Amino acid sequence: MNDFEKNLFDYIPNVIIRCNKSGVVLDVYTTQNIEETKPYKKFKGKKIANIFPKEFYNTLEPKVNKVISKLKKQVFEYKFNPNLEFAFVEVLILPNTSKEFLISFYDISEEKKAKSEMKKFVEELHYNKIISEQKSKELALVNNKLNQSEKELMKTNTNKDKFFSIISHDLRSPFTSLIGFSEFLANEVDELSKEEIKEFSQNIFKSARGTFALLENLLQWSRVQTGNIEFAPSRYSLDEHINRLIDLYQVTALGKKIEVKAYIEKDLKIYADQNMVETILRNLLSNAIKFTPRGGKITIFAKNMSKMVEVKVADSGVGIDKSTQSKLFKLGENISTQGTEQEQGTGLGLILCKEFVETNGGKLSLKSVKNKGTIFRFTLPKTGNGKIFNNISTREVTVKSTNLYKFSK
Repeated sequence: MNDFEKNLFDYIPNVIIRCNKSGVVLDVYTTQNIEETKPYKKFKGKKIANIFPKEFYNTLEPKVNKVISKLKKQVFEYKFNPNLEFAFVEVLILPNTSKEFLISFYDISEEKKAKSEMKKFVEELHYNKIISEQKSKELALVNNKLNQSEKELMKTNTNKDKFFSIISHDLRSPFTSLIGFSEFLANEVDELSKEEIKEFSQNIFKSARGTFALLENLLQWSRVQTGNIEFAPSRYSLDEHINRLIDLYQVTALGKKIEVKAYIEKDLKIYADQNMVETILRNLLSNAIKFTPRGGKITIFAKNMSKMVEVKVADSGVGIDKSTQSKLFKLGENISTQGTEQEQGTGLGLILCKEFVETNGGKLSLKSVKNKGTIFRFTLPKTGNGKIFNNISTREVTVKSTNLYKFSK
């Protein structure tokens, strides 16, 4: 820094230099006392091109020319000392008369420093905001994962409790009946009449069949919970499937003198997992028989829709009240209800039905009126490998006697 710069910075913003249009210094003014202006007096009569540093003058000169030619002020900032972080001045050039101009210097180093610090502060705030938002998102994600884990844990505990409840009570009870009836029959067979032996045999059969159905549901349910169940959809005839199941349950239906009718479109094709559909139909038909009183009716409907097949299983049974309907498909709810002839159940079958219907891309719903009956409705896709099947011919299957099927076009 030369002598002029050293002295200049001591007095900014109190230094004003008056020059003529040729750039010759006419006078130097300050607000300080006269003694302190003496260092500048030696520049009187000299050209500003000779007293300012070359770099500064190269910036100053075109500004001065504009002031002289247009008589309009010019303002610019300049850093006198590149080695200092904040050594900025604001230079103001004003026309004094048509033949003179004034140059004033104002130290803006502190202002620049404050702005720089403010900028850093704002940038830091912005950075901290971004970090805070990222942390907030990460915490929200962790919180969601924890909530999900908690829900899964609660579901696992509910499943475990339900499983052990079924094992300890629902599965134990039928085995107790089986053992009791079979033991009595073995010990007293010589003393019993044919009718009594037939009655005990039927009780053993009913208990064994119910136990097998429960074990089958437990096995399917456990596979669903562990993710080990195989989903293998294929294209096949649903009407044949329904007929086969009606045949399977004919003894049970006839035992309660229940009339079963089926209205099914001929060659009704679906694209679904056969084992899952078997479980769905078996549980719905079994429930309908269980909750339909002696002499009641069960009707099965199956028809084509635009892209789906609709199946309905309707009964004239005891019906389901509104409060129970909302709990039917929730595992944690205890809705085990005895049938019209004390048939046992766990409620697990309907949960499997809903799970399997949705797995195959369909929906399950119900309508029920207490003491009048229930209709379960579910849909299954017709489409397999991009094809849709339609056939509108209809046949009726009537179950009234051991001659199971009566077909009518």
